[in-house]
Amino acid sequence: MVRVTIDDDLRVKLEAAAEEVVDLVDESGNVVGRFLSSLGVPPAGVEPSTPPLDEEELQRRINSQEPGLSTQEVLEHLRSRP
Repeated sequence: MVRVTIDDDLRVKLEAAAEEVVDLVDESGNVVGRFLSSLGVPPAGVEPSTPPLDEEELQRRINSQEPGLSTQEVLEHLRSRP
């Protein structure tokens, strides 16, 4: 994941639109991305980027014999990435 630090002016603008999808555009008006705040409720018609898991998939994962990773192993892996 890439982390971008924003200034206070942009933060205030984004927080003001917490319940809307915000198009982020460059100086020429070209859309470079979209922002959906985690602070508000998504607007009508906006679906989460990952659908919720159904009961069948949850049970499959619970009963899986595949090896898993501990939280510590996941954190170590994430910290090792550039």
